[in-house]
Amino acid sequence: MIDAQALLERVEATKARLAAAKPPGPPLVVRWLILFGSAIGATVAARIAVGGLLVPILAFIAGLVLGIVIVSRLVPRPPRRSRDTIGTRAWEAQHNLKLLEALTRSRRDELARTTEPAQRARLEREIAFLAAQVPEEQALLTSDEPGRGYVGVKSYQGD
Repeated sequence: MIDAQALLERVEATKARLAAAKPPGPPLVVRWLILFGSAIGATVAARIAVGGLLVPILAFIAGLVLGIVIVSRLVPRPPRRSRDTIGTRAWEAQHNLKLLEALTRSRRDELARTTEPAQRARLEREIAFLAAQVPEEQALLTSDEPGRGYVGVKSYQGD
């Protein structure tokens, strides 16, 4: 008999690996200094060079835009993962693992309620069949191949 608890633990471990940590960026204080420092610097330079009120206000706005551009370039973005790209096998595999977990849980609950030996044996074979698909789907989590066009697992065609 397949150990359904071990299967669920493997699915949970896969889910934990899917949760990616964000790469560190510059500290928040540095980002704020760049953002407002560029705006204030542009304002002061415009006030000294030109005088008046309109040009420094426009320089402040331009400095803010420049600061936003600089800060957005400093904050690293995580590389796009295959499983985030809709239409790849990795994306489908990520959803198939969730489906396998739900199906396995459903069959395990049904197995717990069933007392007929033939039905229990069929459910045990079906749980084993579903468990055999988990490693296949886990192997596809890093694939960049185009997807099949649907999310779904192989159905048990036993007795």
